[in-house]
Amino acid sequence: MIQRAPKGLKRHPIGALWPNLPPEEFRQLRDDIARNGVKVPIIIQAGKILDGWQRYRAATAANRDCPMVEMKGDPSQLVLSMNSSRRHVTKAQRIAYITLTMEAGSGRVVSNQAIATFCHVSAGYVSRVRKWMREGWTGELMAGNVGVTELDEQRAKEEGRPATAKQKARERRKKQKAEVDRLFDDRAALLRAMRQCTCEANREFIEQLQGE
Repeated sequence: MIQRAPKGLKRHPIGALWPNLPPEEFRQLRDDIARNGVKVPIIIQAGKILDGWQRYRAATAANRDCPMVEMKGDPSQLVLSMNSSRRHVTKAQRIAYITLTMEAGSGRVVSNQAIATFCHVSAGYVSRVRKWMREGWTGELMAGNVGVTELDEQRAKEEGRPATAKQKARERRKKQKAEVDRLFDDRAALLRAMRQCTCEANREFIEQLQGE
């Protein structure tokens, strides 16, 4: 049964593993709710918000009522089904969040393959993410402040290992883009110089005609 959510609700620990919306997206959500209200009820379990924290925050900020429904069942599976396809998180962020959510729900270590199957990525990529999580980078990965490839390249550089083919290709693309940008800048400067020369030549020609 849909009810009105009271003020001061807290976030469920499993739901809290997932990130808040970026500030601009949150402002857009708040403004939309201010105009149209909350269309999708938030989900409550054990008196805490399992899904819909962003809608609840936005409704509170917009001083609008927020509908809620109470649901039972495995909270981790519900959170996964609601959040696994979020568009504003990177691939590494998604894997980190899904890993923590799965393990919080099951109380055990989940295999790389199980996470890879859920996320539609390779088990090897999941292994790379989890390696950096074990080495203390969980917070940075979950915040989206760093990527797995960036960490891999940094470690390779520190250890003096040669760059991989992908890393070399990425560097080539960066250099090519920089060269293209430079050529465009040079072309723009050349066009400005040509226009200036043309203007000066036209001015001199007009002055000669007036002198005659």
